Amino acid sequence: MSAASTAYIGDGYSGIYIWGAQLEAGDKATSYIKTEASQVTRAADQNLTAALGQPGAGTIYVDATVRSGNTLATSGATTFPATASTRQKTAVAYDATSTRKSINGAAVTSSAGTQGGSNISIAPGATGWISKLSIYPQKFGDAHLQSLTA
Repeated sequence: MSAASTAYIGDGYSGIYIWGAQLEAGDKATSYIKTEASQVTRAADQNLTAALGQPGAGTIYVDATVRSGNTLATSGATTFPATASTRQKTAVAYDATSTRKSINGAAVTSSAGTQGGSNISIAPGATGWISKLSIYPQKFGDAHLQSLTA
C-alpha cells in the first residue's frame, strides 16, 4: 500500500452502511429513536417505580444532574430542590410518620407527616440525567443518609 492509497474492508463498490446515527442538540446522548423516512420526536422518558417502593418504610438514593427547573422529586406536599446543571446526590428515608433527606452530605432535614413509598416521584418536567437510582427496603438513619450523599 502506497502513501497515496487508502484501503477499506468491503468489496470496494457497494458503499458504506451506517446504522443508528442520531444528531443531538444537547451535550448528552439520549436513547436511540427509530425513524423511517421522516424526523421523529418523543416525549421525555418517564421514571415509573411505584411497584419498587415499600409503602411502610424505605430509602431512595438518586445521583442526578437536572438541566432546568428547581425540583428533583416530590413526596406529597414536600419537594426536594435541585440546582440546574449541578450534580446532586439525594437520599430520602421515609416511613409512615416522616420523610428525612440529605443532599450532597448536608445535615439531614425532616418533614413530619409526609409518607413516602408510592407517593414519591421524580418531578414531572424535570429534565436531566440520573446516574444512579437505588431503592432500599428499610429507612436509613441520619448518619447513613449523610455518608451516602457525601
